[in-house]
Amino acid sequence: MSQENWFYIEKEQNYLKRERKNIVIALFLLFLSSVTITLAGYGWFLEYKTAIDNSFSITLLFKDLISLKFIILGSYYSFPLIVVLLAHEFGHFFMCRKHNLYSTPPFLIPFPSVPIFFQTFGTLGAFIKIKEPFRNRKELFDVGAGGPLSGFIFLLPAVFLGIFASYPVLNLTLKSGDIVLGEPLIFKLGEKIFFPGAKDIILHPIGWAAYIGCVATSLNLLPIGQLDGGHIVYSLFGRKIHKAVSLISFFGLILLSLLSWPTPSYLLFAIIVFFLGLEHPPLYFESIKPDFKRYLLGVVSLLVFILTFIPIPITIMK
Repeated sequence: MSQENWFYIEKEQNYLKRERKNIVIALFLLFLSSVTITLAGYGWFLEYKTAIDNSFSITLLFKDLISLKFIILGSYYSFPLIVVLLAHEFGHFFMCRKHNLYSTPPFLIPFPSVPIFFQTFGTLGAFIKIKEPFRNRKELFDVGAGGPLSGFIFLLPAVFLGIFASYPVLNLTLKSGDIVLGEPLIFKLGEKIFFPGAKDIILHPIGWAAYIGCVATSLNLLPIGQLDGGHIVYSLFGRKIHKAVSLISFFGLILLSLLSWPTPSYLLFAIIVFFLGLEHPPLYFESIKPDFKRYLLGVVSLLVFILTFIPIPITIMK
């Protein structure tokens, strides 16, 4: 066995020893998140079926829960969503491993959901913690772009399959107080392909998983601070341009929140990002710049952001 292979095996063994506790925590959170996201998915399935044929009943709800049928029905939502979230975080993780940067394994964040009575999305997303500073702009780009680009590979089929499985609404009547969710551009394209004459669609649970995936992807790609988009901008254009773009994007979020008032829109997220910091820490070797291939992937990342971002996520009809 070559010296390089011995070094690789030793490095992986050291990682497993060092991160043993976090690996156990990650697996436990994966289990909890699978439960909460599946329950959420079952709730979205009930709402989908009720909207189409009004077939919901409390008896059906308890029957499915007792028979564990909810696991199958909830997996329409939970499986694609968990895959997209983990693909995103493992994209970061493997890029860290490529550049010998220590990080935790991916952590999923569970959130309670009770079908019909307390319907949520079942999760608050996922994250990894990188335990070493970035050394140069190539590393920064690979880790920053690796997450959203990896996640988008799995998100894309979920979007089109979710829209294809949805139910078209030909005549749509809205009244005061109705809540209308904004759509990302990729959803609009999918609806034009599958339901060109529809006014709206009743979203299938797979579509809801794709919708949450779009929200998570676009928020991470915002070019602010140390978000994935912030990493990408800093790595491609340097500190000064990153600072300017970060400030402009932050105030852009505030403006979008004002335009969608009285709903808070992105206001809470903007506040969280503000306290996390709008600037980016310097790198050890700023002069090591990305190559042409990475600039092309930067353009791809921008296209992914354009396709997944929702300018006005919630509108209340007046």
